[in-house]
Amino acid sequence: MTTPQGLLEYLAAQTHCSFLSDLHRPGLLPSIQYAVSQISPERYSLNEWADAIHYITGGKPAFQTPLQACAYLQNFCVNPTHYT
Repeated sequence: MTTPQGLLEYLAAQTHCSFLSDLHRPGLLPSIQYAVSQISPERYSLNEWADAIHYITGGKPAFQTPLQACAYLQNFCVNPTHYT
């Protein structure tokens, strides 16, 4: 079994999305949050995290570390209205 290369591809696979664009669906946020909680933040680069966050949330916050970015995405998935 091969592991998806990028973070977005990983999240899409873990949430059973047929297309990356499915990650925009608000109903998938709990599944995205769970998938993110199952990986080490250092598994992906800060740029991968930033790209995934921008793709999923539409925002472009700045982070210093993958850990910060990972925590942001998890928190967004729990309470997305806090970030709009």
